[in-house]
Amino acid sequence: MVNQPPIGLDDAPLLELHQALRQAWGIDFRRLRTLICGLSDGSWQTISNLVQLSTLSHRTVTNLVRRLSPWLEEEEERVRLRPESAPSFRDLFTCEQLSQPRFPDPYEVAAGAHPALPEIEQILANAPRSDRNLDHVSATPLTCLKRALFLADCCDLDGAEILCLGDHDLTSVALALLFPDLTISVLDVDERILGYIGTLARDRDWSIQTTFADLRVELPRSMSERFDLVFTDPPYTPAGIELFLKRGIASLRDPRVGRLFLCYGFGEGHPGLGLKVQSVLHDLRLISEAVLPHFNRYTGAEAIGSASELYICRPTRRSSSAANAVGADAHIYTQGKSSEEGEKKIINPEILSAVEQRLSTFESSKLTCVGDGWPTENFSPTHATSLGGFLQTMYLGAGKPPFTQLPHSGTVVANLYPHYGSYLPRVLLAAAAEHLVICAPDRDLHHIFVSDAGKPLLPLMESAYRSVVLRRGDDELPGFVVLERIPPPEAPGLPFLLRYLADRRRAKLGNAWREGLIAWRQKSAAPRLTKNQARELIAVSGYPTVHLQGHLSELPEHALQAVVQTSRQILDADLSESTEQSR
Repeated sequence: MVNQPPIGLDDAPLLELHQALRQAWGIDFRRLRTLICGLSDGSWQTISNLVQLSTLSHRTVTNLVRRLSPWLEEEEERVRLRPESAPSFRDLFTCEQLSQPRFPDPYEVAAGAHPALPEIEQILANAPRSDRNLDHVSATPLTCLKRALFLADCCDLDGAEILCLGDHDLTSVALALLFPDLTISVLDVDERILGYIGTLARDRDWSIQTTFADLRVELPRSMSERFDLVFTDPPYTPAGIELFLKRGIASLRDPRVGRLFLCYGFGEGHPGLGLKVQSVLHDLRLISEAVLPHFNRYTGAEAIGSASELYICRPTRRSSSAANAVGADAHIYTQGKSSEEGEKKIINPEILSAVEQRLSTFESSKLTCVGDGWPTENFSPTHATSLGGFLQTMYLGAGKPPFTQLPHSGTVVANLYPHYGSYLPRVLLAAAAEHLVICAPDRDLHHIFVSDAGKPLLPLMESAYRSVVLRRGDDELPGFVVLERIPPPEAPGLPFLLRYLADRRRAKLGNAWREGLIAWRQKSAAPRLTKNQARELIAVSGYPTVHLQGHLSELPEHALQAVVQTSRQILDADLSESTEQSR
């Protein structure tokens, strides 16, 4: 029903504005009315407030405010309709009709009244800050609870395994807060997020496994074909959506009955962007069982109206094969160093020359180049592979002692610059070459080899490699580190146990740790440990059991540091007990 302007309203410019806006917006005119009515109630509004209120993009809101300027008054960066103009706007745009109750979102109502809302608000307030290089935009606390309530309502989560692919919004925490018995995993590239979630899970005894990975590089082995439900709010580029969905499909235990929950939004003026993403769903042979408009609300993301849709995607029998091929493009984000328009950086010739000079001093004739940027005319590698391909060799025949096959023999040069510096400790754990040269962003070299924050990891790294050269970089140039493989320690002590774990990184951590403790006890000439006794030592140590089924190179940094600390505590306690018994 079309609302006619009230009789007697004598304001031709306002009538012309109303007619033009209605004609331009058609059935979407209600969203515009919501914005205008928000300006007419006497309260001051910022552009951000109006974006949140209307779910219109920042550009649209700014243009509309500019168009309304003859009727507006301003105070600093806030606006509202002039008191003398507001009644006419409220009549013409039928604001009273908008104020009447509509069909409420039951999940929003339930989340708003939930007693856990203040707690999730506090948890989100204390969370690590957003990283623009990873397209982080925080969902509101209400949205986090809505997600948890909706998933529990639409899915049978009893006994199900849930994976959050990226979790800056802490959806996993909201799920665990409401349903503490759920089995949840979080896969993220941000060590800060993984550490924060890991601390919350440990303190509250939640079953949340945190795993490190950059999906551009790999889907960790322990995450493959395992989950019943995948939830993701990925980078909002077609390449980012495609990558996260492909990894999500590969992580499903049974794609026939699994589901992927995808958050995605686009500005109302750019439906072509939405089409590109929905084309990705088609290419992956995914069915959109439902699309819930404006389900997710954000603090920020004003280019898309601070809101996004929730897609419920069901794989078909062809989805798994469609998801097999994963591209190697690192530029999947909308902003920052890895944005779609980001500069394709290469290794500086000066750095290449320095690395080449160092390689000339090695006697080995076998050279493996890992990652991009190594010119074959300079290096003439015996073998070349991607970073993901190199990590996968851990689980092949070459990835176990005595490491005589490529790429774990001879010399390995690995380039982690500029996108994959966080893989520095993982490459150190994965490699077994006689000589290892790693080119990486300076901040990552500093973190592992110089800063106090990275020092807890050094005993693990130094159990296998000795640093020979550390050349620092700067904000523009990478640095590199040259390392030499050292023989396994003979003396029974912490280095022996850590080296045992590093050499068996293809095994699940719990199994390798158990066998390492048995081998350590044999080395120390103390009474032999049984497997059950070794398991008990690990169990009573307090190390989170959720990490024992993963692999060493998949652990987030806080869990790797805990491996070192816990190993030291176990050995010290066992040594003290043996000393007491011998007296």
